Amino acid sequence: MSDEKFKVLVVEDYGSLNKNLVRLFNGVGIEAAGALSVTDAIDYLNQHKDVDLVTLDGDMGARHGREVAEHIVNVLWPQQAEAACGKTAFVVISGIPFEPEGVSEVYDKGVAREKILCADGGIKGWLRHMKSLVPA
Repeated sequence: MSDEKFKVLVVEDYGSLNKNLVRLFNGVGIEAAGALSVTDAIDYLNQHKDVDLVTLDGDMGARHGREVAEHIVNVLWPQQAEAACGKTAFVVISGIPFEPEGVSEVYDKGVAREKILCADGGIKGWLRHMKSLVPA
């Protein structure tokens, strides 16, 4: 990763957790924004196609974080490919595990859980590692 700013979108409907995650990222020099709903997240991604990583909550009331992941894979990735820019990575941070439809092949190309947990370089190293998992 170069000196350019790494951009993260936190998708979490629990307000104080969203705010604290955004503050954590910003505190280590990572540009972060928060979205409190699926609609807010999709609107943000439609306006900011250069987001590097999205953290996703699964259970967001009437809607599900899966919708955001599916939007990233099915809408954002093709747009980013046309613009010849990097693809947005996403990670699920949720008590409810889920596999977004159409992205099982993305998970199949991932790495073992212990490799993710042992990424060197603190939070920035972890972010670089998450970004490296996104298929070309």
